[in-house]
Amino acid sequence: MKQRLPKSWGFLSLTLANLAVIGSINNWALLGSYGSISLFFFLLAGLLFFLPSVFVTAELASTWHQTGGIYVWVKEAFGHRAAFTAVWIMWIQQIFWYPVPLLIIATSSASLFYPSLTLNRRFQLLAVAALIVLMTVAFLRGLRLLRWINFFGVMLGMILPAGIIMTFGFFWIWNKEPLALTFSLESFTKDITNIKNWSTFASILTTFAGIEISTYHALGVKEPKKNYPKAAFLTAPISFALYLFGTLALISVVEQKKINLFQNDADILELFFKTLNVPALFPFMLVLILLGMFTEMNGWYTGPIKGLLAVAKHGDLPPCFRRINAQGMPTLLIFVQAFFGFAFSLLFIFLPQAEALSWIAVALIIMLYFIAYFFIFAAAIKLRYSKPDVPRPYQIPGGMPGIWLVAGLGLATSVIVFVLAFLLPQYMLNLSSLHYTPWFSLVLILICLTPNFILCFKQKSWSQLPEKDIEP
Repeated sequence: MKQRLPKSWGFLSLTLANLAVIGSINNWALLGSYGSISLFFFLLAGLLFFLPSVFVTAELASTWHQTGGIYVWVKEAFGHRAAFTAVWIMWIQQIFWYPVPLLIIATSSASLFYPSLTLNRRFQLLAVAALIVLMTVAFLRGLRLLRWINFFGVMLGMILPAGIIMTFGFFWIWNKEPLALTFSLESFTKDITNIKNWSTFASILTTFAGIEISTYHALGVKEPKKNYPKAAFLTAPISFALYLFGTLALISVVEQKKINLFQNDADILELFFKTLNVPALFPFMLVLILLGMFTEMNGWYTGPIKGLLAVAKHGDLPPCFRRINAQGMPTLLIFVQAFFGFAFSLLFIFLPQAEALSWIAVALIIMLYFIAYFFIFAAAIKLRYSKPDVPRPYQIPGGMPGIWLVAGLGLATSVIVFVLAFLLPQYMLNLSSLHYTPWFSLVLILICLTPNFILCFKQKSWSQLPEKDIEP
């Protein structure tokens, strides 16, 4: 008889886990860099992608709540090969993303305590290694520790600094100080017809990514049929309000021309408090925001890898990848993740043209993420046809027209964003599409085909060995 780990995550824990990956204020500079047009894109992203993803996740997570998150949903709809591909894509895109926040935390920490080390590559190397080790150790300690990390990280690293920034912004407007945010129909029309701005819409939309991450920890959740929908529907307005009012506060104080996409978020924050004539508050706020950034990373770090564990338990990976510790955490998989996360970070530290590499990585991350969402939205539609009699504790209202409207809208948006992300490096870096497009396409295709390549070497013994006594 299998021994199950105690279910330690309830409604509040799920909500905090969702906010940990969605509620971060680190993208406010991105939203603020395009002024009023970015707010339009933000509202559009919320309507066309965020709301559909919340509704679809609520239905799928409350109905199929075994461990593995999207692996379970896609497997039920399209089989294990498609599910392996979806989880692999979700996992590999975060590996490409890790170096960006890791280096921001490293350089920002140095600027606070040892400014001379900000651009020191050895320091960056040691700091990145230390952060990866810290996240790995926290993950191996299990869901109870992750619950507390999410609690303190969200409250102190997201809610508190967001509240402070919004309060200062409110009083700036209340005292009738000169507003940095300006709006004119002529400039708005010019911005909205610029394809370069629409390519950036793809990166703005990723601010809403991650509502599905907590579903990877399904077996540690109390009453998932009830708590997943409740947590999703509470997360949506909180995160939306944080982004909307926080960004408005930021761009009401800091002039748009002083914000650009290539700036560190810490630079924007420093400008904000200097403009308010309270520069002494900046170091304290920076510490809080770095805590929030670490919490966001930790949320992503501990999610998709559980999907790979589900792949291994199904027998699509060698049995060694099923190994779990006493807390139900996949030991070998987490060490593999730590290795690849560190190795990819080395490219950002030691290769020249790190800025160009960063934008190419951003475009790749966006496209991979929305390929994974192709599977999620399509699975929601397919399961309404293939498994109509399965009880759904929460079901998107409206019957078949309802699911087609909601999931279809999300699916169409994902396709459009995929195309826009393909254009992103061309406009951000002034690249010729003839130079980067073929290689970029090749890398994308190889990444997506990797699961099928692995399955070519699949052995029968992979699915014949007994599973461990403790389920993750």
